Amino acid sequence: MRQRFADYICLLTSLRGGAAPLVSFVHVPKAAGSSINSHLQRWSPRGLTHVERFESGHRIFDRAMARADWISGHLSWEKMQGLTQRVAPGRQVRWFGAMRDPVDHVAAHYNWMIEIRARGERFYAPHSSGIKAASASVRKTDHTDPRAVVTAIASTPALFANLQSRFLIGDDIAPDHAEADRRLAGYELIVPIADLEQLAQVMTGKPPRANTRANVSRWHFDRAVFQDPQVKNFLREFNARDEALFDRISA
Repeated sequence: MRQRFADYICLLTSLRGGAAPLVSFVHVPKAAGSSINSHLQRWSPRGLTHVERFESGHRIFDRAMARADWISGHLSWEKMQGLTQRVAPGRQVRWFGAMRDPVDHVAAHYNWMIEIRARGERFYAPHSSGIKAASASVRKTDHTDPRAVVTAIASTPALFANLQSRFLIGDDIAPDHAEADRRLAGYELIVPIADLEQLAQVMTGKPPRANTRANVSRWHFDRAVFQDPQVKNFLREFNARDEALFDRISA
């Protein structure tokens, strides 16, 4: 209900928006994107979160996105490009993103598979059958056993393997490929989440509120298991593209 009300307010205000450069945030799941969304909503009510809901086209929301000050979504770089070109052809777009340390990111996404069930049936029910299956698999895993954790992660590469680089530059190229250079050059800024304040400032010209994080989950297991050499060595290869991209944007 709260999200639907926020959508309604954003829709009404965005329909009255202008044609200034569109701030577009590629929201990698579990990489502090909800905190950036909260900052954007405080900066301007003329914006829309989770625009992946309207990827297939929706006349009213397409019109709102075309006039919005900002949009944010769980869509890859290619899909966000396609969306902005469809709804606002010719409009200047400012591209932004954020990344989490790759090991910490997999741990957070693994934890999210537990969290979505812990939030209750009303929150859990709308998730896809694939996400529910992954959640069930993670929840039955012995989180104290590094081998079991590795097995659970390896069984669902679509959720855990190189998710951040797939969102930010696409799943068809490696971070050291020349095409990756071109795509990264299209971003105004991508930061490690330790530099979220800088990202928020550059995106909007306004500093974020101090100590404000949104949609923060409690940990349902001891994160130390992700520092086990067996898990870290596995992730170094399994998640190699994310590791390479994170090193690059952190340099």
